[in-house]
Amino acid sequence: DGPSAGLSLAFVDEDGDSAHGVPVLPDRLVNGPDDSNYTVATTGKLAIDAGEDGLKSVAFAEGTAKTIFGQVVESGGNEVKLEWKPELDDAGGVLEGYYMDGDDVRVPVFTLTLAANNLDYTFALHQPLDHNAPGTEDELYLKLEFTATDGDDDTAKGMVKVVVDDDTPVLNGNTVIEPCLTVTYMGGDAGYSNS
Repeated sequence: DGPSAGLSLAFVDEDGDSAHGVPVLPDRLVNGPDDSNYTVATTGKLAIDAGEDGLKSVAFAEGTAKTIFGQVVESGGNEVKLEWKPELDDAGGVLEGYYMDGDDVRVPVFTLTLAANNLDYTFALHQPLDHNAPGTEDELYLKLEFTATDGDDDTAKGMVKVVVDDDTPVLNGNTVIEPCLTVTYMGGDAGYSNS
């Protein structure tokens, strides 16, 4: 019999408190509007049943990081890439989401560290992600796909869906910064001036 793999869920918050040795993100907003109780790091277990053959290895997909809707994930306007670094004998590993700042500076955005049992993981957010709705506290649904291989090399595909709660910008307490258009009536047939 072959292995089976499914969906695992993880929840983190860009405003979240420190957890699992991961410090808070810079410029976080504490007690902002619609904050969750999630932290910047969380633990979980991959949804894998290896069957009678046992679990041989897990490998996460590499390439460009995407949401469950297929949108490219960015941090600070930089496209986030994924790299899987397995440990010796495929006993766990680290999936790193990163971007390059210039030609040679690698900036870690998030990590998923898989334990030697290839089931338990810790997901840690190191940089905020760019959300689609500026000025609102929303969620980004990060998709991290993996392949589980059993003892006789049968495979199954699974996914970790990471819900990343946004850090809403504020000004003067809890006033949300929103884009603004001012229209000034100039009188008569003079038209309008936009500023």
